[in-house]
Amino acid sequence: GDYVDKGPTSKQTVQFVKDLTTAFPDRVTAILGNHELELLRDRDARIPWVGKYSAYSHATVHPGEYLNYFANSLDASSSSSSSFTSDDDKEKEPTDSPTHLLRPLDRQDDLVLDLLLEASMEVYAHNAHSAVRFVPTLPSDRQFSMNRGIRFAITDIIPPEHRMLAMERLQEYQDRYLNAFRSGTVLGDWLESRPIAHLAEDVKTLFVHGGVSEGVGTGYLSR
Repeated sequence: GDYVDKGPTSKQTVQFVKDLTTAFPDRVTAILGNHELELLRDRDARIPWVGKYSAYSHATVHPGEYLNYFANSLDASSSSSSSFTSDDDKEKEPTDSPTHLLRPLDRQDDLVLDLLLEASMEVYAHNAHSAVRFVPTLPSDRQFSMNRGIRFAITDIIPPEHRMLAMERLQEYQDRYLNAFRSGTVLGDWLESRPIAHLAEDVKTLFVHGGVSEGVGTGYLSR
């Protein structure tokens, strides 16, 4: 578990682990961690961005990860070329963002991603994790955020002359990220099919990710 939001290669990591389970189904079982479970939950449009798990500083998507969801990214041309990838996956493409419809990265993306990374480093340097959310902007109802100790969106830390651009691009980046894992996509469907626990009977050991809450684990095992 915890294949995502640990660095700039979440998409490649999920794809690699998926390919391993395809190539060695009798030897590799991939289970979900709490970060994957939260990613699947974050897809729910009813949850405001400020309330999504990926908005928290400790679970935010690395700015470099967003490079993976554009037409000229390395992953866009190579994600289906793995020797482990099945023919079914090669024919299946995310319905919301086929490669030929993705725009290319431009210099403004380079600027915004650098600014987001610098802003993220400021959050960590000042131990402001609880006060900042990695969202384009806070809800118009500021009381909603204040009641939760939220004081700033990550874009509030970005210089004013670049703030509007950062807000627009960050919204686009976050939409593309979630769209890559929605139902009907290769990676989204695979994550949805994963267990959160695995009993290895040959060694009499139950494997479950330590971050999965007791309630979720109990509910899963009692099915």
